[in-house]
Amino acid sequence: MIIGFRRRSSNLLTQIDNCPVLDSRLDNICASLRDALEVLPTVKHLTHLDISLGDTGGLFSVRHVKPLNEEELTIFTSVCDAYGLTLQYEKATVTVPATRSVM
Repeated sequence: MIIGFRRRSSNLLTQIDNCPVLDSRLDNICASLRDALEVLPTVKHLTHLDISLGDTGGLFSVRHVKPLNEEELTIFTSVCDAYGLTLQYEKATVTVPATRSVM
């Protein structure tokens, strides 16, 4: 699994563990996500993870091609809680607590 950034003018990803220019509130989030997701049997349906950060909080958006299961939601919720982010995703198949936003 690769968690990183797209290479310039390419669809290829560059693996990163940390980013020196990333806001310090998100230190090690890439490594944390990779470690958390490695327990899953497959992540091919997770097509895009995006983090937006503002002055007082942030948004963690998950794009996927099949519904997320409880284990995936638990992983993403834990990461969001650890970094003060709000989770946003599409095609939810479970009851969504108030702290999650569904598109």
